[in-house]
Amino acid sequence: MKERNVLSAFGRALVEKPLSKLLLLLDLVGVAAVVVWVVDDWLEAAVILVFLVVVLSSFYLVFREIWSSSQSSPRILFDQVRQAQIYQPSQILEQRVPSYNLLQLWFLNTPTLPLDASVARQVTAKVTLERPDGTTLIEYYGQWARSNAPDNVGFEDYVDKIDIPPGHLRAKLMIALKYPGESQAYAFTREGLKSHRDGRSPRYVIPEGTHKATVHLSGIGLDVRFTCQLSNGGSGTSLQLSDIRLV
Repeated sequence: MKERNVLSAFGRALVEKPLSKLLLLLDLVGVAAVVVWVVDDWLEAAVILVFLVVVLSSFYLVFREIWSSSQSSPRILFDQVRQAQIYQPSQILEQRVPSYNLLQLWFLNTPTLPLDASVARQVTAKVTLERPDGTTLIEYYGQWARSNAPDNVGFEDYVDKIDIPPGHLRAKLMIALKYPGESQAYAFTREGLKSHRDGRSPRYVIPEGTHKATVHLSGIGLDVRFTCQLSNGGSGTSLQLSDIRLV
């Protein structure tokens, strides 16, 4: 909301309810009483006028600071779901060969008033998958893609935390991986990839079925949660993310 709209809304609020009207009337009566009963000459009137200007200006400066702070806060929104085949170098051939399908959630930072304070800093992600009965299936720390192209699922590396500035570039969160022809999928975790180079860690198995997923993003100036449905249709199918909501 623009500043002038906020001030307009504030002005309407002063006369919106009977109590606010009464208080505004009492304020005006008080000012009039001071002018009539206290002011004896033009010098005193000038002093009172200056005093009122100073008071109102100080109130405005406080309002302006609060408004700017609220409008410039990070505002992380879900942008899109992306999935693609990941290729890795072959140990036999001098070329890259297909590996797993990677599922990502992409986010944008869209503050109303982009400033330096709008950057969401040191953002980490925690992902929780639940079984249909509501019990926890897996809970893990999400990894952010260190991307090699703005509109590419492929990545050069992955990191535990990132800064998300305002702008057009998305922040890409790894969610899960699945190998073609297999029924099971796996959460994309640093622990899983360190213990099993191919990511097939038994600790992070995502079985067939639909699971509720909660993605909790937390960092300096940021604490938001998104929920969605993660569906694994089994062999011959890709993972699906749907019904993504900010909660």
